[in-house]
Amino acid sequence: MIPIYLSRYDTLLQPMKGLFFYEDIHRYRHENQWIRDSISSVISPKTKDEQEHMDRMYRAESERGTYIHNWIEDWLVHGREGDPGEYADWINQIKNHYIWADHDPVCCELRLVDTEHSIAGSLDCILRNSLDQFVLCDWKTKSDTSGKRLSSVKAQLGGYYDLLKRVHPEFKISLCMAVFIRPSCVEIEAFQPIDAHHRYLEARKRHLEKQPSFDF
Repeated sequence: MIPIYLSRYDTLLQPMKGLFFYEDIHRYRHENQWIRDSISSVISPKTKDEQEHMDRMYRAESERGTYIHNWIEDWLVHGREGDPGEYADWINQIKNHYIWADHDPVCCELRLVDTEHSIAGSLDCILRNSLDQFVLCDWKTKSDTSGKRLSSVKAQLGGYYDLLKRVHPEFKISLCMAVFIRPSCVEIEAFQPIDAHHRYLEARKRHLEKQPSFDF
């Protein structure tokens, strides 16, 4: 089965007007104003030096994740199977996974913003299952030996859930799902949206408490 983009949801989940993501600096801008935080920076805050160190240490993993995310998006949205390159093992695992027997994509890489707290993010994917329920998904690429940071990904999914509730309150998510793609298998961890949301709200509260009183 090749997933087909469900165009009947186009009018409901349109990209937000005036919201842009600048990949080279990892920043969002909304209606000519810079957004202070991303979901990632809220749940895993780092100093500039720490971020630069992480970028150097995990550059290969980051490039792999970006490549596979882009491949999945192109496949789900347009039905195109691009060149898997050196990541064929990872891509074949997710492409041939049984999840596609009863799930179809609704949207991919949907960018959203919380203007109240100046936080933005791009959720990976929303799927619709055979029970007509909507599932919020996040793709994670891993080696066969690397572990799963369930606490972190749960908070991240909770963050995307929070943004979605703010921008599209009429759209109901029944399940949050972290999909860990490895070269030898795919592992899925499912969370209740309320639990993921609670984890995110705790992280956001800690993060905002550390912010200065005046943000210049």
